[in-house]
Parts: sequence; C-alpha cells; structure tokens
Amino acid sequence: MAVRVALLSFVIAVNNTASLADAMKPEPAQACAAFDLHVLTLLEDYSQSATTGYALASVMSQLIDARVACRLGDYDRALDRYSRIDLQQPIPNASADVVEVR
Repeated sequence: MAVRVALLSFVIAVNNTASLADAMKPEPAQACAAFDLHVLTLLEDYSQSATTGYALASVMSQLIDARVACRLGDYDRALDRYSRIDLQQPIPNASADVVEVR
C-alpha cells in the first residue's frame, strides 16, 4: 500500500511539474517579440561602432524576414530566422568594405 501511495504521489508530482513547465513556456508571438527586442538592442549597440552600411543592412534584412514570418503566423520559421541572426561576431569595420574609385 505504501508503495502505491508513493508511486501515485510521484506520478502526480511529475504531472504537475510538466503542467507548470507548459504554463511558463511563452506563446510563439511572445517569443517573437522577445527575440525582436533582443536583436534590436544588439543591433543598436553594433550600429554605434564603426560598421558598414552593408553589414547593418544585412542584419536588418534578416530581422525583417523574421518579422514577416511572425506576422504570417509561421512561428517555427520566424524563430529559426531570429536564432540565425549572429550579432556575436563583430561586424566588419567600415574600412574593410571601402572601394577606392579612380
């Protein structure tokens, strides 16, 4: 009898933990908004350094692609796009993309 009570208590505890985890998981639209804010904050930091317009435009293009996917409800694609935006790597210095015209 004691084993059954312990087993039943364990099953109830595990079930409640799973429900709590599901309750804490953000909705896809909320995840998109959080990703967007995070990327915009990082982008703002990078834009104040010596970066190229091309590099910033590339990141903005990726950000817009993720936003469109969110807006269309394609959350899997949107979250994938947001997670692929790599602002951890330094954006190349502006002098690296300068082409001298004669």
